Amino acid sequence: MTEDNTEILTEIGPCYYKNGDKEIKVKFPGNISFTKSGSTVLMKISSDAILKNMQSDENAFEGWALVLKRWCKFEKVIITWESKNESDIYIGHYQRFLYRVTNFSQDFKEWFSVEQKSIALLNDLKIKESGSYLLNSPGKNRTNAPYDENSNKEKDLELRFTNPPWSDELKNITDASFIDRQLPVGIFNEKIKKDNSIFTGGKSAIDLWGISKNYNELLLFELKGSDNNKIGIISELYFYSCIMRWLKSGPGQLKQKKTNDCLQMMANPGKIKAYFLVPKIHPLIDSELVQILNDGLSPEIEFDYLLFEEDSVEGSIKKGF
Repeated sequence: MTEDNTEILTEIGPCYYKNGDKEIKVKFPGNISFTKSGSTVLMKISSDAILKNMQSDENAFEGWALVLKRWCKFEKVIITWESKNESDIYIGHYQRFLYRVTNFSQDFKEWFSVEQKSIALLNDLKIKESGSYLLNSPGKNRTNAPYDENSNKEKDLELRFTNPPWSDELKNITDASFIDRQLPVGIFNEKIKKDNSIFTGGKSAIDLWGISKNYNELLLFELKGSDNNKIGIISELYFYSCIMRWLKSGPGQLKQKKTNDCLQMMANPGKIKAYFLVPKIHPLIDSELVQILNDGLSPEIEFDYLLFEEDSVEGSIKKGF
């Protein structure tokens, strides 16, 4: 069985983005291989890649699956992987990988599936139907921290979007009642303590979030600066959306550690609006790819795209591709 990465890249065609006058060609990460069989493609994730952060392109299987579906028009995409050691099941990044594969194969079951020999590996996911799980709650002083108004680092960008005038622009375009930052997505088994953590540590969080003015939409934002332009943005925002969908599906297995008015609104029924919030996006992510996402997730989750100007004083934002 031979890998067909080069042939598939040729099928994708002249997909590139321009950075000034410089054209940068798209390439697949080295730890993912693809094998074609008619209208089906097998995507193999290496034993090293499954332990990587989901925002890295080598672990971002959702993004590459959508790329294959959108650009190559494959009817079926099948994923496979192998665990290197038994100890891998205790690594938070791998647990997130298993959770994402489980959800993605359910949401997009018409065209995405797990290869037969890898199905048993999904049993290593620590989240079980009979379990009881807690989501950690936001800390204090999330929006009042000092920040550099001239910096394009993502922490500074987050704080700019949670303080006027940038917050006003973001609330305006998304019809938000408020915008906050750093919503944790650490999942714990029964009690919140280090030994009970299932995914990565307590620092994992949604960059920005809010509630719509009519309280029927939870707004999630995955924020990137211009120097962080990866397919992995899909995996991050998809994972966060799945966690919030799980929380909102109650009464159920997942509850929050603490409740207040804002957190209570998050658990109310209603749509999740998930936004890519970026100055530019990976060239293979376009409106048609996002539509494939929305076709599988509707009506519970809807993805959209917001483009902002990093050097804008007012926080100039426009919607759509």
